Amino acid sequence: MREEIPKIIPQPAYYTPPTEKKSVSSPCSVVLHLTDHHIGAIQKADEIEGFGEYSPGIAEKRLLKECIPTFIDWVELHRKIYLINEVVILMTGDISSVFQDGIKR
Repeated sequence: MREEIPKIIPQPAYYTPPTEKKSVSSPCSVVLHLTDHHIGAIQKADEIEGFGEYSPGIAEKRLLKECIPTFIDWVELHRKIYLINEVVILMTGDISSVFQDGIKR
């Protein structure tokens, strides 16, 4: 049986205009480049001589609890100086790791 990944529904764009004068008046775009997350991969530490491990839980923690909140804080800080109208999230590399019958494909 083949499972399908649900379609991601684009979120509406929104922008809150600045209420105070910025140091830089030209609009800026911020880019977050996410790459090689290998969502779904499982790597046990004993398989790689005790050097690290990886699992869906680790991926979730890194992305949703560390990367995204830190990025949002960074953008909010820089919006005090720069006129940031756009955030672009660039996703490249191996975003997911798919396994079928125990074989990585």
